[in-house]
Amino acid sequence: MTLDKSSENDFVSMEGNLKFIIKKDLMEKAGMITVNHSSVEGFTVLSDNPLIGICSFAN
Repeated sequence: MTLDKSSENDFVSMEGNLKFIIKKDLMEKAGMITVNHSSVEGFTVLSDNPLIGICSFAN
């Protein structure tokens, strides 16, 4: 996850005071997405259709 600005090719969802932005084509492939947060483990992102190799992490 990262901070980003939405564009016309994005799906945007507000949950409380958090805004989630995902590319529309990725949303179609992933299906329903669940984001969980734990103060110990950090964030966990799960989808109905796991997409191995699609997302990346950079320091």
